[in-house]
Amino acid sequence: MNPPTVTWEKGAVKLIDQTLLPQKLKYIYCRKVPVLWEAIKRLRVRGAPAIGVAAAYGVVLGANAFKGKSTQTFTVHVRKVSRYLASARPTAVNLFYALERMETLLKKHKDASVAQLKKLLKAEADILFEEDRQVCREMGAHGAKFVKSGGTMMTVCNAGALATVDYGTALGVFYAAKERRKKFNVFA
Repeated sequence: MNPPTVTWEKGAVKLIDQTLLPQKLKYIYCRKVPVLWEAIKRLRVRGAPAIGVAAAYGVVLGANAFKGKSTQTFTVHVRKVSRYLASARPTAVNLFYALERMETLLKKHKDASVAQLKKLLKAEADILFEEDRQVCREMGAHGAKFVKSGGTMMTVCNAGALATVDYGTALGVFYAAKERRKKFNVFA
């Protein structure tokens, strides 16, 4: 399978620098929010789902940087981080969806401690990651039914695993069809 496009590893958001592909596979380890902001802005991470998950983990980075104990101050801090990340790609729908999910979590748990909120935000980012992975797998399974052995298909855009966290959207259909031992051609 493909290397993961976006992951959380040892307190950092690990991204494939897609600006270097296909000549070079290099990872960026975003340990600070401005580094992740730049990666989103400069399209080092691409694809709506991948950008959304990266942003959710960016909120976690920002939350973990907070050292105080005041929940109110923490919430203000996280909202500032969220607005900052949103400014990286003002047209990215998944980016805004992920950031809204993170902010909604804060509203639902306004009586939690800062330590609890940090754990909840990380868990929510992990849920967003897993939801993207699962949705792509399900799309692949549904779409594979329409792929005929001996057929030829075409895909346009960054629709594979580089656009998501795992399997891909349109290309996920082809992966799933291959897993079902169908033989076909794809033009990309």
